[in-house]
Amino acid sequence: MKISVKNSISSTDLVIILVPEKGVAKAYGKTLGSAVIKEIERVMKDTDFHKTCGQAMLLNTSIKGVKRVVAIGMGEIKEPGDYRKCVSLAVRKANKLKVKEPFIVLPSEIDLERAINGAFEGNYSFKIGDQSEKQELKSLTLISDRTDDIKNEVAMGESVGITKDLVNYPPNYMTPIALAAEAQTMAKKIKGLKVTILTPKQMDKLGMGALLNVGKGSVNESRLIVVEYMGGKKSEAPLALVGKGVTFDSGGYNLKPTRYIEDMKCDMAGGATVLGLMHYFAKTKAKKNIVGVVGAVENMVSRDAYRPGDVVKAMNGKTIEIGNTDAEGRLVLADALHYTETKYKPAAIVDFATLTGACMVALGYT
Repeated sequence: MKISVKNSISSTDLVIILVPEKGVAKAYGKTLGSAVIKEIERVMKDTDFHKTCGQAMLLNTSIKGVKRVVAIGMGEIKEPGDYRKCVSLAVRKANKLKVKEPFIVLPSEIDLERAINGAFEGNYSFKIGDQSEKQELKSLTLISDRTDDIKNEVAMGESVGITKDLVNYPPNYMTPIALAAEAQTMAKKIKGLKVTILTPKQMDKLGMGALLNVGKGSVNESRLIVVEYMGGKKSEAPLALVGKGVTFDSGGYNLKPTRYIEDMKCDMAGGATVLGLMHYFAKTKAKKNIVGVVGAVENMVSRDAYRPGDVVKAMNGKTIEIGNTDAEGRLVLADALHYTETKYKPAAIVDFATLTGACMVALGYT
């Protein structure tokens, strides 16, 4: 989605005005004419739409060159994230009305970063197959009195969308090989990214027995995905991002039960996040050296699968006794982290992993 920011409204099919609980005139300054503000204030007296985030009202007013004017209530703003939610709902409303290039008028209290985040969030949809058929806005204009540079926010919105797509693909589509292919396709589209894919044969030569044993029960071969972005000085040690990319986690012989196994296509969300971040750094031309490494495997049950009680040797030479084949993430990360540390000698490593559902006991679902 192409996003632009203007300080005045021009010809369009739809203008959506986000209406705060109070202080409409102050919120818009000179952005809206007095006639429009008076109509909003009149409707606010007759209804409580402005007290509920996302509730829409068609306004009986006109703006030159505009076919429809819709007001959407913002409700009580309890935290900054509520602004993002309001913009998200406004974009969904525009999509529902099948408008191609809507304008959204932002009150002065909303910063552009949250508005753009919300716009991408509301515009996101997932479709298997031809992505060009997705029901999404192609372009959006935000009306604001701010003049911030929005390039980084737009790049972030695009990168989050890429991450969501990778996670949402079903496991028969998003295999380790397919995930590696996505990284290669991304590198072809954006300058500055270099992708190296290690096959099981290459990983075996490096002694990556921990990662390889997790994936050996699957017909879909494992891959180690390495993405380099070198935007800093040659002498600068890189920041390393390491992601768990288990494209489906059956639990192995310690099979996951129903109600848990169905969502295990999401066990590669850490790896998807790493690829999304690498997209962001390249798009924004970050002046840093950054390396992303994803251990991509599928943990399945077969005659070749690793078993509880097996002993495997990791890349660093240590042996690991398998107590539970559903503890596969730490095996994948063990080799991916050691590979990253020894090859790149990074200044710091950040790992991203859906490592255990038990984290919800401590942290909750949010």
